[in-house]
Amino acid sequence: MFVIAATTCMWYFAGQGSDNTSKKGTVSISLSFRWAILYHLGTMALGSFLIATMNFIKVIFEYFASKVEASGASMNPIVKITLWIARCFIWCVDCCIKLINKNAYIQVALYN
Repeated sequence: MFVIAATTCMWYFAGQGSDNTSKKGTVSISLSFRWAILYHLGTMALGSFLIATMNFIKVIFEYFASKVEASGASMNPIVKITLWIARCFIWCVDCCIKLINKNAYIQVALYN
């Protein structure tokens, strides 16, 4: 995501999309990779850690939810509603983390 955002920012701000540009070939995907490795590796590691942590929480919750459903306690409507609400909450938090992570990579690419 960072490499795409950085390359797009270089393309846009270098004027590559206009007809009257005089600088051809200044946009480079390899330069975006170099920026990512040299300057922003910690930022990308933190974003990846947040996503991995959320995936771990989802897996653990689904494991326990399947154990509750297998035990027959899911016949209780309160348990069903509680599991449904927890799944919705976890899904919302996961979507928010992914959105914030994506936008953070774009902001880092913009302001370097």
